[in-house]
Amino acid sequence: MSKRPLSVTLIGIFVIVQAALNLFSLSAARSNPELLTQMLPPGATPEMLSQAIPIAMFASVVIGLIGIGLLRGLNWARIAMVAIAILALLMGVMQGNPVMLLSAALQGGLAFLLYRRQASAFFDLKRRRHLPPGPGNDGNPPSSGSNTGTFVA
Repeated sequence: MSKRPLSVTLIGIFVIVQAALNLFSLSAARSNPELLTQMLPPGATPEMLSQAIPIAMFASVVIGLIGIGLLRGLNWARIAMVAIAILALLMGVMQGNPVMLLSAALQGGLAFLLYRRQASAFFDLKRRRHLPPGPGNDGNPPSSGSNTGTFVA
């Protein structure tokens, strides 16, 4: 299977669009002080938020790279999606934030779809293409030698 599954394509595009929208909204908040004050959570100061914006912008760039990695079939991007879902869940539980819990559910659902049979076959094929040649790395069983893939007790 060399063709990318539709689910992986849609998830990759969704992640890239999400990152772009995050960057756009963060840029707007950074340049507009009125918008910045509307984004403040209770107990936060504008200085705290203005310091957090560059970190959030960097995270958005990383998320965009994860989306590109998903489209290219890179397994690290699939693992990163699971890590993001786990982090969102932990943050949502620790903060008692229902929006963060909803985000964790969405990210978890996306990560689940990335581990379905067709998606796994796509990522495995891409990973095998980047491994050095050898038995078991080309998708074919070894053709000769004592290691034929059978287990003898």
